[in-house]
Parts: sequence; C-alpha cells; structure tokens
Amino acid sequence: MNPSDNNGSAVIVQDVRKVVRKVFVDERQHAVAAVDRLSLEIRRGEIFTLVGPDGAGKTTTIRMMCGVLPPTEGTIRILGKDMRTEREAVKRSIGYLSQRFSLYGDLTIDENIDFFAEIHRLQDFRSRKEELLDFMRLTPFRGRLAERLSGGMKQKLALACTLIHTPQMIFLDEPTTGVDPVSRRDFWKILSAVLKSGVTIVMATPYLDEAERSTRVALIQQGRLLMCDTPRMLCGLLEPSSGDAIVGGVSVRTDPDAVKANIGYMSQRFSLYEDLTVEQNINFYGGIYGLESDRLRKRKAWVLEMAGLVGKEQTLRRNLSGGWKQRLALGCAILHEPPIVFFDEPTGGIDPVSRRNFWEWRFCSKSRGWWRRRFSARRSTSAQRV
Repeated sequence: MNPSDNNGSAVIVQDVRKVVRKVFVDERQHAVAAVDRLSLEIRRGEIFTLVGPDGAGKTTTIRMMCGVLPPTEGTIRILGKDMRTEREAVKRSIGYLSQRFSLYGDLTIDENIDFFAEIHRLQDFRSRKEELLDFMRLTPFRGRLAERLSGGMKQKLALACTLIHTPQMIFLDEPTTGVDPVSRRDFWKILSAVLKSGVTIVMATPYLDEAERSTRVALIQQGRLLMCDTPRMLCGLLEPSSGDAIVGGVSVRTDPDAVKANIGYMSQRFSLYEDLTVEQNINFYGGIYGLESDRLRKRKAWVLEMAGLVGKEQTLRRNLSGGWKQRLALGCAILHEPPIVFFDEPTGGIDPVSRRNFWEWRFCSKSRGWWRRRFSARRSTSAQRV
C-alpha cells in the first residue's frame, strides 16, 4: 500500500516497534518492546479506540502518533505526512490530550486557553475561545482557577485547550479515567459533536463500554495488535475479521444470534442503564432475551433475592452501591439461564466483602450447573472453541 495514494486515511502505522529500557527486580536494565510490530490504519472522520489493560502499549502508541516519541522501527504517517520528516507540520494539524490533563492549576480557565493558543502561535483566537467556552459550558466559570475545578470541568477545559487551534484530528489518552459517570456521559456527548464537525478522533481507554461508542476498535496486548474491527465481535457482538470462534458448538461468524441466546455476558463496567430502576433494568434484559411474562416474573424474583435487592425494585441503578450494581449486572447476565457465562473483570473496583461474596456465589453455583467458561480472542485462521 502506498500511503500517499490513500486520501481516506488519517493515520497509517506500518510495522512499528518501540523498544524501551526498564529496570526489573534484579536492578538491571532490560530492553522491552512496548509496541511490537504494530500495523493499523485509521480513516478520516471516525472515532478509533485503542483498548487494552495497563501496560498494553496504548499510551506509547498514541505518543508515537503525536510525535512525542520516535518509533524504534517502522513508519507512521499522519494526514499524509511522514512523522519522521514532517513532524512539525503534523503537530500544527493535530491536538493531544494527555492522560494527566496538562493544565496549570494556578491559571484560570481563560488563562489556560490563552496559554495553549500562544503555544500554537495563534494571532486572532478570541472568537474561537468564546465558541469553545460556550460549547463546553464553561463560560460562567472562566475566571476560576483550574485547580479548583471538578474532575469533569478539568476534562472539558483540557479538551478546549486541545481544540483551540482547530485541529483536523485529536488524540485522547484515557480522557475519562477517574471521572464521575455523569461527566463521562457529558464528555462523550461533546466528542460526538466534535466528530460531526469533521474532526478525526483517536483515543485510548481501558473501558470496553466506551469502546462500544467507537467506529472501530483495536485490541492491544503486550504491545501487539490482537484484532481491529467494529465493536461487535466478542461474545457474538463482533464478527471476526478472519477465522472463526466456536462457542457452545455454535459458530460466532455464521450464527451470532444463536451464540448470544446461549451465553451470558457481564461486561467490565456492568452495562446497565443509570436512569432506569432495578426492576426496569431486569425487564429490559428480559425483553432482549425474549423471556415470556411468566418466566420473566419468576426469574426477576430470583435475581432480586440473589442480589439482595428485594425492596429496592424502584431504586435507580445510579443510586446503588458498587456491590449491588455488580450483583444486579450478574443477575441480568444470567436472567435467561445460559449454559455459558462470560465475566470481564467482574470484581474490578469492588470492595473486598462484595468481591468475596461474588466468588462464594460462583463456587456455590457450580453445584447448580453454572460455571464460568473463558474465551480469549486471538488473531488466527483456525477456529477457537469454547
């Protein structure tokens, strides 16, 4: 592929490696490939998300795309320009929101935006600043010091600073980590509006529920690309780019609906609806699984008792503690009594007591025929069976 001929590509990464030196327990430095033979293409006008655990290589990849780090090997082209030879030209066309929100706490909202405008050598940016302040709903707080802002407001300010020079594409490194759920939702609404304005968005996140909002997702582990596709393949939600996966004797590629009917899936962030009550969430999943009214009534009663939510049927999901949210998500995942259940980090962020209770339930459930099966997605031309 000749990158210069591909006008639809915002980013082309070809066979990129990044070797870093780390100090291990033996107190010696060792060369480690933070990114290993990574190749991918990002199209103009999409939200492209890098997903992976801590240490997977997401931040290193984004920093190389932004020109902050040079690759050890391979080539990166951004908006048709080679990062090795045209880095300064690329920087004028992109924005970068780092993982830690590089704002100045002793400057006001106005002063932070002015500072970033001056970094980009903008001459007349007042109208652009007013537009962004209004867009982010920060105008009433423009005189407030950044250190006194809430996490969500800091996030919006950082995005405003990233967009002040009207970039063609922006890179966001885990922008919603540590931000409350309401601010996360607002941030995604803003990103949707930014996308409609024609800006290409590349972001990194450890959250699978955020990846579902993306145009395409790249799964990265230990610096290597596992797969890259639309967010609809795992557990039958995504179709494999190549090869097949056999779950419970059924092909994910040829019959994903049959797969989903026979599995339960509890996602990393408990994909329930904040604005629905406990009972409404259960009813919603009952409708998805096609449970008839009598069976749904019996299964709902079981879930409420199992989760300790009897008497809390009308409580909004957002008002539940982490342990109750976890048990409600579990109940919804197994509402239709599937023979196979997938758990994606089900105890992440949960207190020790709730974590212990979850594992006690898991082992007790083994005697009732419930048991966890694991499915690891891999790039392969051969079928993977569960």
